[in-house]
Amino acid sequence: MTGSVMGRTRDIAAAGAVAAIAVAIAWLYYTGLYCSDDTRYLLGAIRIAVGEDISTASLAERRVALLIPAAAMYAATRSIDWAIAIYPLFYVGLGIMAYALARLFFPVARALLAALLALAQPALFLYSGALMPDLGSAFFIVLALYLLCRMILDDDRRRQVVFAVGTGAGIGAAFALKESSAIVLAAPLALLVAGMARKRPVAAPAVAMFAGLAAVLLLESILFRFTAGHWYSSIASLLDPHDFSRYVEVQGRTPLARLKTLGLVLGPHTTGLFLFAGLACVQLLSQTLRGRLAPQDMAAWWVIAGFWAWPVSYFTLGSVSLAEYAPPVIQQRYYAPFVAPAALLAVRLFVSAAGAGRAAWLRGAGRLARAAAVLLLLSGPWAQLDQRGLMYGAPAKEAFVLAMADMQQRFPGLPVVDTDTGWTTDLNRCRALLWPEEQGGSRRLLEAIASGSDRRGWFGYREPGELDGPHLLVGHGKLPAAPRPSRWGTGLQEWMDAGGLALGLVGVYAAPTADELGVPWQPRELAVRRVSAASAPQATVAPAPADADAEPGAAHGAPHQTVKVHLVTPMGDPMAGGASR
Repeated sequence: MTGSVMGRTRDIAAAGAVAAIAVAIAWLYYTGLYCSDDTRYLLGAIRIAVGEDISTASLAERRVALLIPAAAMYAATRSIDWAIAIYPLFYVGLGIMAYALARLFFPVARALLAALLALAQPALFLYSGALMPDLGSAFFIVLALYLLCRMILDDDRRRQVVFAVGTGAGIGAAFALKESSAIVLAAPLALLVAGMARKRPVAAPAVAMFAGLAAVLLLESILFRFTAGHWYSSIASLLDPHDFSRYVEVQGRTPLARLKTLGLVLGPHTTGLFLFAGLACVQLLSQTLRGRLAPQDMAAWWVIAGFWAWPVSYFTLGSVSLAEYAPPVIQQRYYAPFVAPAALLAVRLFVSAAGAGRAAWLRGAGRLARAAAVLLLLSGPWAQLDQRGLMYGAPAKEAFVLAMADMQQRFPGLPVVDTDTGWTTDLNRCRALLWPEEQGGSRRLLEAIASGSDRRGWFGYREPGELDGPHLLVGHGKLPAAPRPSRWGTGLQEWMDAGGLALGLVGVYAAPTADELGVPWQPRELAVRRVSAASAPQATVAPAPADADAEPGAAHGAPHQTVKVHLVTPMGDPMAGGASR
């Protein structure tokens, strides 16, 4: 009894340590908005929060299960920051679940190592502060894997049924967050087929598993009924065609080319972890063929291997089309759900290799090699510090925050006008989300949501000639020529050509680098705010109007990630003596 209590105490302490480390890493890498896919998710959540129907025509708004936490937080706080800040809990929960899964096979120290190996992979921590579906689906996939292993290792038939229901529900929740998660169904299905081949009773667990899956999908349909106004299921999203041809040409069509791309995308840390996991699978096959594993342990480890090897292979070499071979897009975050199983396989390999070699010097060399490998795999959060907050369009967002803070200091009271100049529609959405309340940001955003114009990337932009007095124009890239042709930019150019307004460049902004921030241990989101409040005027570059087409140097950000601010002075009726616009 005392040993059991002590064991639970050690587990609670270890799980608490995992959670604390996960919170620290998530805090370090928290970015807030990336100004990419997450803006669509956030706008969908705001729709729900303000009582507007979401649209199942939007890929982002189809993932209603992902939107609910943000919607609840936004409804309670009306804060974008709080709506996003709840999602790092998936990263924390993933670490705890990885520890719980590892404890089914390892003592506390080794289980702790497995959890830390998972948390230390860039495929997880770089996205720990994002409103993205990948870490949420990863959490539920690891939860489903844990419950499936519990089912395999437990001899009580009733508990097996309970664990089977939970397994199905976990996979259903992962599927509701991201449809590609359905690929992991292959592992439990293979387990059930293997059980049938060995003439074991699998009917009850199979029915229970699919009952759990069906229950979650039914709950999802009910959520759609209340949030979209009609019944819908993520199953329908699987039928939508996807055109990824432009990615395929870059990432390759042959297995060798795609594996090379995978290594580059995952980075050295996760690539190394996956290589160790692959070696562990080879070792597992050897032990299975030689009959060195107990049946239950063998089944559980093959399920873990299946949750890693099959999805990774399919996401790299599979096809997104049933009509022709169209390889899927390889992105780092897509592999997040399979990091935890890889970590368990790697630890198993390290443990089994501990006694290899009869000579003392060989055993010593092996220990040094394993220690070096573990330290390298754990070094991801330190080695990737320069990537904090730099995923997708985040530098463009940080430049915008810096520009707005500086304009408020340098030109207090002067109206600031948003422009349709984002190099992606998501960037325009992001600027609307971040637009200051005092400049009508919330009203403009909610009006765009109510009218549906936000889905087209149009957020109630003021026409170039609407304002009578001087005002500031804020935009990404060149003004008036936007990075992509737009009606708004064309209208601005016409007013300038007609002499209706004068345009003068007063500021060019780019996201500060880590060296410029001078606060290497502070999250970039907070660091940018600190720079904005304390030293924004010194961070401003203000070339003369004659240099309006000049871009900041390469060291200060790519042109499409920079923000330019122009002072606009109306010159009267641009069509004097003729028809007005």
